[in-house]
Amino acid sequence: MNISSYQYKGVSIIEGMVTFAVTAIILAFTLPSAFEQNIRDNVDVSLEFASAAKTALQNSCKANQKALISNNIEAGYFYTPSGSGVDHMNKIELGADCAQQSMVIVIWTSNTGAPTDPVLELTANGTRKESSWTCRVIEGDIRYVPSECQGALKTS
Repeated sequence: MNISSYQYKGVSIIEGMVTFAVTAIILAFTLPSAFEQNIRDNVDVSLEFASAAKTALQNSCKANQKALISNNIEAGYFYTPSGSGVDHMNKIELGADCAQQSMVIVIWTSNTGAPTDPVLELTANGTRKESSWTCRVIEGDIRYVPSECQGALKTS
């Protein structure tokens, strides 16, 4: 038999095992990252739903610049968690000292996929529409929150 006349037909078991091993290694590196990104996206949805709370606080302080807001009702904000969990929020609380131009929103997330659903604190100094809001994690792992909230954990 002439070696040059031999025709290669099919894939050897070694080639299949190498291909499988390389694919498994690639998946091992990419799946955790994709999982964490999905959780961050869920937390980000709750931050988007909180934009109405920001507006409510700003409008309340604009209407009464000396107001001391200690709950959602005083801010004119009403929130009921959606039954479907699409907003990924369990609870949200608002507070402000309009005279000091200080506003706070605390968001308890839910159904995000994180081992411990993050609790976030949004704060702003200034009560105008263009107030700069900052976000930080009160509870939960900072890996599972959007980058703007990944500052240090709040210490009490």
